[in-house]
Amino acid sequence: MSARLFFTLLPPYALACVALGLAAGPLVPESPMVPNALVYFGIYVLALRLALIIHEAGHLVFARIAGGKPMRLVLGMGVHEVYRRQFFGVAFIVHKNFRGGYAHASFTTGSHLKLRYALYVAGGVLGNLLVAAIFRVLSGPPLWPHETYFYVDLSSIIIVTNALIAIWSLVPFMTNVQGRRVPTDGLYLLKLPFIPQKEVKFNADADALYDIHRLTEAKEYAQALTLLKAYLELHPTEHTQQLTHAHLLLKTGQFDASLKLSLSLRDHLHEKAFKPYTGLLYNLLAWTYLVVDDIEQADVHSALAVQAIPGDVNFRGTRGAVLVEKGKIGEGVPNLLQSMDFEFVNSATLSAAIYMLLACHRKGDLITRDKYRAFLEANYTNLDLDEKHLFDRMLMRTGLTLQAATSGT
Repeated sequence: MSARLFFTLLPPYALACVALGLAAGPLVPESPMVPNALVYFGIYVLALRLALIIHEAGHLVFARIAGGKPMRLVLGMGVHEVYRRQFFGVAFIVHKNFRGGYAHASFTTGSHLKLRYALYVAGGVLGNLLVAAIFRVLSGPPLWPHETYFYVDLSSIIIVTNALIAIWSLVPFMTNVQGRRVPTDGLYLLKLPFIPQKEVKFNADADALYDIHRLTEAKEYAQALTLLKAYLELHPTEHTQQLTHAHLLLKTGQFDASLKLSLSLRDHLHEKAFKPYTGLLYNLLAWTYLVVDDIEQADVHSALAVQAIPGDVNFRGTRGAVLVEKGKIGEGVPNLLQSMDFEFVNSATLSAAIYMLLACHRKGDLITRDKYRAFLEANYTNLDLDEKHLFDRMLMRTGLTLQAATSGT
């Protein structure tokens, strides 16, 4: 296990609280309340993360029981991954920002779909409650911290944290997952009985979609586009996949075709199945308008994307790039810095670095500007075609040139 993954799963502040509490306990044997509170706090943080893992794994286990196919388990949100592996056909992904998570499974046959979806969606809660019940049977009812003044009851912590995650997931509201508006488990379970049977869908071609998604994440855009075109011949009215089509056209350098397709999809945003993708479509349009150098339209659509989902880091990054283009450096830079991390080389950091270079150049901060230029030059071969197009434009605007080591790539 890498140090980065270790400290994502076990955050230093929680470990420090546990260590400090354990070290301080013997020094104040007559007044253990503060040391004990530190230990409890640290262990509760760690146990909540374990309960979240149990919750997302529960979705996949019960999806399998319901005859579905587990596809991926994602822990955390954001743009920076610290871990990605494939086990038994399931992708396990951990993000640097360990906040929330989600699991995905597909159903390739259509019998008893509502019941099977209900088991899949409730699987996270069932997993948490099952673990809590096991510890309840083994250790008795949970004790609160004030009842365990001189020791820490791990069993109680596991019971309470699993119960908390289960209860929270059942609170019915809409939330944001990677740029999409989605219901919580509780809200989906409340809505499921009232959803018309014809709208509860299965996808016999789910494996093809997964391959397209996997290839896209691996930046094998040409292969993904070939598979997607074949899929769309069978499912031409799936607007969510048409959105993926527009994204892949952009990534393969077909900027005008991508823009034309994205614009056509605006007419379908009122449709129930496509409406959750509003922010993603507006963000794609904004970025494509940046690529084709139409800053006014990029401004309009980036604002609409952020309005749709205000907290999304990707949307904020696009908005920051637009603001820098418009000369609003002070407003744009904070948005860009949300994506910027030199330890992670991905589209989010590279795109942010392109516009941080421009921002620093316009501010006259040439030392910081050259730091971003060096980062981009070192990772020039990792730039996608749209990003190379923008980077080359920024070099021309700023009068900079690539070093010899990268100019021939």
